[in-house]
Amino acid sequence: MVKSLKRYLKYIFICLMVPWLHLGAAETVAKLKVEPPDFALFSQGKYVFEKNCVVCHGERGDGKGTMGLTLDIRPRDFRSGIFKYKSTPTDSLPTTEDLFRTVSNGITGTAMPIFSHLSERDRRAVVEYVKFFSPRWNHPKNYAKPLPRAVSPDWMDDGDKLKVQRAKGAELFMVTCVPCHGPKGEGNGPNAVQLVDLWNFPIKPGNLRAAHLRQGEEMADWYRVVTQGIAGTPMPTFADSLTGEQRWQIVAYLQQLRSEPVEKSK
Repeated sequence: MVKSLKRYLKYIFICLMVPWLHLGAAETVAKLKVEPPDFALFSQGKYVFEKNCVVCHGERGDGKGTMGLTLDIRPRDFRSGIFKYKSTPTDSLPTTEDLFRTVSNGITGTAMPIFSHLSERDRRAVVEYVKFFSPRWNHPKNYAKPLPRAVSPDWMDDGDKLKVQRAKGAELFMVTCVPCHGPKGEGNGPNAVQLVDLWNFPIKPGNLRAAHLRQGEEMADWYRVVTQGIAGTPMPTFADSLTGEQRWQIVAYLQQLRSEPVEKSK
């Protein structure tokens, strides 16, 4: 109780000092769509977090809960304010809706379960509570608007042209993706065994042949990942090294790769 009160008072102080609390603040917040922690949901969020999340994410939100320490894919350390699954640019905070979607839908292939059985208010409250772990939420510079959904090129709907573009995508995939994801995209490339995340924990490349991809099921989602990378992981951005056309070629090849039968290991 005392620790929670101290944390609450600490964030009150921080928020009193943040840059946007000055004349003209309303205009600044509206322009940036700043979403700092909602104090009104602190108590409820704390209750939901302690009942459902502490076992993995830990009391301090550092990912060192009793169960979290035993997992191959470590729980997110909320203190860093760095999140993988989001609609905003790589170095920016996710939107509140990004976090709400993760809490509601879980993360395929990890210990993060679906919490859709909780009421919407409980899920929104715990999202706000999670923000209290990192001071990044108190600085407008860390916010950005969601990236617009990419529109696929016209050749995606032309069978003959699509075949040509997929062949180009296959060549690009061999150079940019195979070292980590492997020749069939199953996450077993030659570099896979030595990869670590931002916190120096071993991390496995995603299996691009999995039934459900964590970043989304649509080609626009795949294009976003190829474009901006995944924060906190070795997955880089290809926005500067590949043209938009080339990124779509990789996406087109990935679509083909995912449609091929998966060979069962002998």
